[in-house]
Amino acid sequence: MKQSAKLELFNYLFEKLQSLGVPVITTKELELDLNYPFIAIQNVSDSVDRLTFDSFGGHPTVTVHVWGLDEDKGKHDALYMNVQDILMDDIQLPNYFLYYPQFNVNELTEIDSNQALLHTIINVEYESH
Repeated sequence: MKQSAKLELFNYLFEKLQSLGVPVITTKELELDLNYPFIAIQNVSDSVDRLTFDSFGGHPTVTVHVWGLDEDKGKHDALYMNVQDILMDDIQLPNYFLYYPQFNVNELTEIDSNQALLHTIINVEYESH
C-alpha cells in the first residue's frame, strides 16, 4: 500500500537515526526519563504540487532535535554532525525521491533541573518527486 511522503520520511529517519546508538523518540515523548544524549523527531510534513498531467512533486519537511549535556560539547557536536550527514543525503524512499535538502539550524543552551543542556534544532526541507 502506498504511503505519504511524510510517513515514509518519518519511518526512514527513525530507522537511520537509531543506527547512531542513542535513543530516538518523538517530541510527544519528551517527558520520558531519558539519559543524554538523545534525538527527537518533531514535525514531518509535506506539500504537494502538480508538475505535469500525471506527475507530482512536493516539499517534505522535518524538524529534528538533538539533546545533549552542555558539559560535553564535543560529543554533542559529533552526534549533530552524524545526524546532519543522514539528513544531507538524497533519500530514496519506496515511493518518493527526496533531494536538495535545505537546512536551518539553531542551537540553544537550556537549564533543566540545575543541569545545562545543549539543544540543537534542525529544520530541513527537501524537494521530492
